[in-house]
Amino acid sequence: MPRNGIYLLFETGEYGHDADRIVRVGTHTGPNQLWSRLKQHFVQENKDRSIFRKNIGRCLLKRDKDLYASVWELDFTTRAAKLYNGHLIDQAYQSNIESRVSDYIREHFSFVVLCGGLSKVCPDFLRSLGNSVREIWFSIS
Repeated sequence: MPRNGIYLLFETGEYGHDADRIVRVGTHTGPNQLWSRLKQHFVQENKDRSIFRKNIGRCLLKRDKDLYASVWELDFTTRAAKLYNGHLIDQAYQSNIESRVSDYIREHFSFVVLCGGLSKVCPDFLRSLGNSVREIWFSIS
């Protein structure tokens, strides 16, 4: 796995223009942090470190008409937020939702990584992608 790059997420069943449809394009915030960012989405169960995870949780909670959605919306990253709203968290239930989010992501999403900067793409990855991905990639480079 490259240490830097852009990742493209695909969701099972999403198809368009004769290819798998890209449902998310993402990157990381610092040098050599690509693997860490992907772990935040796919492995670490913490919706406050991944807006992607938070959005999947929102969808699951909304689908189920779950009242815990209002707590899920809160960001508990800061100490002040934990002090002010921490009493609202049901740790066992929150953990259950995080597990459901992880299950959904692992069952329905795949990704590919485009490495290097915007002006240089790993040729092996490009060869494995369809024409629509190349068009999108080169239109942003």
